[in-house]
Amino acid sequence: MEVLLLWYDKMDNCGKADLRAITSEALTLLKNDRSAAGVSRALALYRQAAEADYGPALYNLGSMYFNGIGVERDYNEALKWFYKAAEQGDIDAMFNIAYIADRGYLGSQDLALAFVWYQKAAQGGSARGQYDLAAMYHHGRGIDIDMASAIYWYQKAVEGGVPRAQINLDELNRQS
Repeated sequence: MEVLLLWYDKMDNCGKADLRAITSEALTLLKNDRSAAGVSRALALYRQAAEADYGPALYNLGSMYFNGIGVERDYNEALKWFYKAAEQGDIDAMFNIAYIADRGYLGSQDLALAFVWYQKAAQGGSARGQYDLAAMYHHGRGIDIDMASAIYWYQKAVEGGVPRAQINLDELNRQS
């Protein structure tokens, strides 16, 4: 039984290595060959790895739909892939779910959904998520104004390298 489990583990690692290689090839194509054929091949590679539930490919395929690279821009399709990536802990996917809801890209703004996903992204370490969560607290966008939380998340965003967070933090400190 132990030998069988080791074999399955080895096969799983080989599969992940293959998916990593496929995703890497797609990324290299997008960096080096922006022709229609190169973008089409990258899209096919991302789709192959995403359909095998490989996290980075899930996010990258969602990004292609979000940005309209090689496909018509489709926020619903982007969300489908971002949700799958977010389920695997991808904080950039979490941020993008929040951003789509916040900006109303599906027809109407959903600040409650944006708040939930900005919070998840922020707690996961996304500096952009921390900034946007702070801004929601600062301006009472969909939630009650909470200056202590705004300051906390702006500070986290500053630590994460978001320059405009320092501007907002300075403004809040001048007001108090």
